[in-house]
Amino acid sequence: VKYEPNSFNALRADLLARSVKNPEIAQPELGFVTDVWDITFPAYQIADVLGWGGLPTSAAHYISLQPSDDAAAQGGCSSMTFAKPDLQYDRNGYWSVTVYNREGWVKTKNFKTNSLTAKPNSDGSYTIHFNCGDDALNNLEVVPGWNGLMRNYLPSSIDGIVAYGKALATESPIKTVK
Repeated sequence: VKYEPNSFNALRADLLARSVKNPEIAQPELGFVTDVWDITFPAYQIADVLGWGGLPTSAAHYISLQPSDDAAAQGGCSSMTFAKPDLQYDRNGYWSVTVYNREGWVKTKNFKTNSLTAKPNSDGSYTIHFNCGDDALNNLEVVPGWNGLMRNYLPSSIDGIVAYGKALATESPIKTVK
């Protein structure tokens, strides 16, 4: 098989755009499977092209992060606050957040944080800031048109982490800091 990068990159860009517009089609619990008979399209294609090497939901869950307003999407100071995910921290489970440009590439020096390095809020939740300066709690640098991915390793339960992921966008939106 001859690798042809132009068609691959076109397919990758199309799947990324479709998953950003409609996150429901990028259900990671349906994309990363352990049995070929469990494949669901287009979730499998999106997982394969955008996140190869992913683990099944019993080991990890991936949540797309999208800014909820235009100012945040263009790289304005924004933030999200979220509850600590229910992971097996006693077995070295952890969460991480990584930010990318619209093509899915890391473009800044300060592009990631995780449950080992982020400072929690007094109630145990976490606030991540985006482009809010060095003094902002858990600040990451983003570029216009950015997106992110939250990875949750060793979830306590599949149903629990899937529900957490579905609720994150509505309960913890990334919005402009005023």
